[in-house]
Amino acid sequence: MRIVWEQELQDSQGNYLGYSVVIHADGEILLINNAPPTDMWGNEMDGCCRVERKNPYEGVKVYKSACRAILNYIYEKKPPLLGFTTGFDVSRQRLYKKFSELLEKHNYYCYERNDVAFRFVRVGS
Repeated sequence: MRIVWEQELQDSQGNYLGYSVVIHADGEILLINNAPPTDMWGNEMDGCCRVERKNPYEGVKVYKSACRAILNYIYEKKPPLLGFTTGFDVSRQRLYKKFSELLEKHNYYCYERNDVAFRFVRVGS
């Protein structure tokens, strides 16, 4: 799928967080880990692996930065459709629900919400 927008995430002090937000032409939002964890042999671990974070607030920084970047994008471009999938990660269901509620506060109606996918259409101006 063609990428229409991409931004590396930084915290409020401008420090790179190791993630990027990508939006495809169909409105699909992806969070990309640009420095995925590796095992003891240097092999990249897949998304199913859990890695203990040294800083417990790192996830909060990434979430806030991703939300800020996506909101800036929708204010500027006003895409008609947006969506994201959970990757079947049930441990983050509250986080995904919270993000969907944020989009709904910014003129996006969630027409599909389940354990796997959230799909939105822009309403109003």
